[in-house]
Amino acid sequence: MKTTSFSAPGKAVLSGEYAVLRGAPAVSVAVNCRARVTVSQVAEKISVVCTLGFAEGSYRFQVIDECVEWVDRPPGGVSALLKAVFDGVGVETWQPMVLTIDTRPFFTATSGKKLGLGSSAAATVALSAALQKRRPEIANTWTTATVSHKKLQGGRGSGVDVATSCFGGLITYKSDDEAPPKQNTWPAGLFYQFFYSGMAEDTIEAIDRVDGIGEGSWTGLVQEATNTATAWQSRDVKKILRAMGKYTDSLREFDLSYGLSIFGGRHQELVDLARTASLVYKPCGAGGGDIGVALSTTKEELQIFSEHARINGFMPLDLEADNNGVMPVTGENA
Repeated sequence: MKTTSFSAPGKAVLSGEYAVLRGAPAVSVAVNCRARVTVSQVAEKISVVCTLGFAEGSYRFQVIDECVEWVDRPPGGVSALLKAVFDGVGVETWQPMVLTIDTRPFFTATSGKKLGLGSSAAATVALSAALQKRRPEIANTWTTATVSHKKLQGGRGSGVDVATSCFGGLITYKSDDEAPPKQNTWPAGLFYQFFYSGMAEDTIEAIDRVDGIGEGSWTGLVQEATNTATAWQSRDVKKILRAMGKYTDSLREFDLSYGLSIFGGRHQELVDLARTASLVYKPCGAGGGDIGVALSTTKEELQIFSEHARINGFMPLDLEADNNGVMPVTGENA
């Protein structure tokens, strides 16, 4: 029985969220929280998808005339994911198999809430790679997974989460750029800590909230996102912290102007707390819940800040930057 397994990392958007929807560069980092997909060919006529993490269960299906026909009725998220990826990869010569999609690291162990690390994008990338008939090229996986994930999100989103899962590491991404994202190196002397707010945010709803905002209203946010991306590329820690502070202020002003609640979920409390301690804190991605990041020039400051954040109801996450993008799982871990 042939078995193939791939994993792809989650992401944290450091700057450029929302502005990336208007052509600004976003800076994103892959984190060591990985979705894993295993594909095992079987002799039976019926295929099975087993999901761990989201919509846990096992659901039987067949592929007939390139269409998925379900024997069991899966949750909508499972059927939508398979349809989107199957359409992207193509299933002309389908062979029955067992698919295992494991996204458990993207959810809290206690409540099962999503952490906001891009689980659907990571699952889409890993599944796209695992189902490719030949050894997958990252560029091909990126193209296929981007189309599939956008279909999964009803045409919404910038694709930064898919790009981060594909390429890994620290990237600068533009949604209107057909070339792969720029790979950056994490600056020496810049320390970070991610936090979970305890509240899950729906990214699609967050994107919908900014629909209809006039183009002129984006000017300030787009400019600060561009300046911040330039600062990250310089690897100058002081420049990065100054730019991140200004971008956070611009994002907050944008938030207040349109009632988007990006800084909800008590993120603003940590923004204010960080300023008293000479750190920078901001929500990552959609905001209003999910995760945020604190940046500092010293580990000691971060440790003190983390204790205050914990008291305020935020959970420090044991996350590190992951320099690897989508990759095969081999050996003992396969």
